[in-house]
Amino acid sequence: MNFPSTIRSVFLIIIFYLATSLSLKAQSGNKRKQSKNLVNTYLDSAWNNYVAHLPFDHFVISADSIAKSEGLPELFSTIYGYKGLYFSSIGNTDSSIYYQLQAIKIFESVDSLAPKLVNAYYNLADTYERAELDNKALFYARKSLEQAKIMGNSVDVRYCYTLIASILTSMANHIKDDLKNYSLRSEAIKESRKALRGSNYDSLLSFEFNALLSLSDNYREIYALPRDGENYTISHYLDSAEKYNNIAYSHTPDSMVHLKNVALAQKSFILQERGEFDEALELLNQAGKVLMMNSDLSNVQRFYKAKEDLYLEMGIMDSAFYYQKLHYNISDSIADLETRKYTNQLETQYETAKKEKRIQALETQSKLQKAKNQLSLTVAIAIGVILIIVIYFLIQNRKKSKRLAEQNKIIQQSHKEIEDLIRESHHRIKNNLQVVSSLLKMQSKNAKSEETKANLLEAFNRVKTIAVLHQKLQGSQTFKQIQMQEFVSQLTEAIQGSVMSSNQDIQLSTDVDPILLSTDQSISIGLIINEVLTNSFKYAFAEKKGSIILQLKEEETDNIILKIYDDGKGLPEDFDISQNPSLGYKIINSMTVKLKGKLDISGINGTCTSIHFKKTPIA
Repeated sequence: MNFPSTIRSVFLIIIFYLATSLSLKAQSGNKRKQSKNLVNTYLDSAWNNYVAHLPFDHFVISADSIAKSEGLPELFSTIYGYKGLYFSSIGNTDSSIYYQLQAIKIFESVDSLAPKLVNAYYNLADTYERAELDNKALFYARKSLEQAKIMGNSVDVRYCYTLIASILTSMANHIKDDLKNYSLRSEAIKESRKALRGSNYDSLLSFEFNALLSLSDNYREIYALPRDGENYTISHYLDSAEKYNNIAYSHTPDSMVHLKNVALAQKSFILQERGEFDEALELLNQAGKVLMMNSDLSNVQRFYKAKEDLYLEMGIMDSAFYYQKLHYNISDSIADLETRKYTNQLETQYETAKKEKRIQALETQSKLQKAKNQLSLTVAIAIGVILIIVIYFLIQNRKKSKRLAEQNKIIQQSHKEIEDLIRESHHRIKNNLQVVSSLLKMQSKNAKSEETKANLLEAFNRVKTIAVLHQKLQGSQTFKQIQMQEFVSQLTEAIQGSVMSSNQDIQLSTDVDPILLSTDQSISIGLIINEVLTNSFKYAFAEKKGSIILQLKEEETDNIILKIYDDGKGLPEDFDISQNPSLGYKIINSMTVKLKGKLDISGINGTCTSIHFKKTPIA
């Protein structure tokens, strides 16, 4: 073997390899710059969509993917901040806080990024406040204030004082100790005053309006606080509340209708404290016209509560009761929206995980394509070098395959966790409904009139029906269908136990086919069974003795019949369900319409209620 020739060949191969590597490095530098520009473009698009209240998560995910694949750690802090905004916008507070803290860690570790800490601390404090984590909110609000002072930005400093006042007010709203309440509100007043230093009130900024309203609200609340068994009667507290509210109202442009009506509502509360109820009601109605049209459900809820409290103060009980009912109804709607929001949040997390998985797969394909391109550029390199490169990529591919397998396992675990969370939500809903039903039953025992007691017991059974359904959903595998044999058995036992008195001897028997119905149809059937059985137990048996038979059968494919009959005294000859004013029959009619079924009621030789309907397919 000619060693000098071999050495020369190896040397030439090394030279060629180094030249190729330098060329690839130059190309990599250009590509890095292009990738950085692309990431910034994605982030700009994300911000524009966020400001316009449009979806922007796909821009953030794309920017994050490129930054990670191309190794651009200098952009991670900004990406984390946008992720925090995204998760906050969909109500996922935990994830929002996590990514905001990740961004803050980077800002704190890099001196050149320190100016961004003012907004980062402020946004995190705001997120904690909306999550009612007031102590953490106050901690980061004060850190934001400290950083704003270091940066010498007076406007940011005043924004921070306003936020601190808001958090202190929130803490006071959640505390029952009157002395601590007074102390917190006094501190909030001091912070609001600091926020207003230098204001000329000619053209109010948003934080100035909020600071003025905070001053007015806290002065009014201090005025109403009890002290040694007496009310604060020092008039200057209420005078101060009115003074700052008037400034906020008079210096807010007419174009900002919503803010002016918030100030009007606050003025109404002040007049209520003064005992000027008619003027307070007039202002509250004026403010309510705009608030009802432009505000979210929580503001509508607060408006109804304000009307209820005002009418109570005026002694107009019918109107107070009317707005109390509206307040409760809107509270139920908000609770339902929160449940839907929670479910949508789980679905969004699952879909986001799927998107990230697809992006990771594309990244893997992209890297494999790069490997192929590099192999084509090094064809002329010695066989030994080629073999080393091939072995290297085989090892890398094995590592990537292992990582993909681990990621698949993580996604499967995440899917199971989501199912567990949905199951837990049904469990919590069931528990909450059971608490409501228990409260209704306790209230019925304290009711003075028999009619009120009966109405409360009926409401108890209706809530109990839905609670039983959620209990079945908790144990379901799909959360979309209910096994009717078990559901009806459990439901009838609950109804019989709560409605049948000890001096009644009424036999209840059931005959239910093993039918699976959708959740919506199960709710309708459950409510119908509750109403019919309740009527039978209460009114059908003059002698306190008899029998009731309940059947739920599938006559033909997807054709279901529900039949409940008793051997009681039956119905009057002129009975017409469409003319019956009772809530129970209205519920039966409504649920039958929802089932798209046919209702028949016969009152001869007892009462027979039958409903024919078609089973809806379960997706």
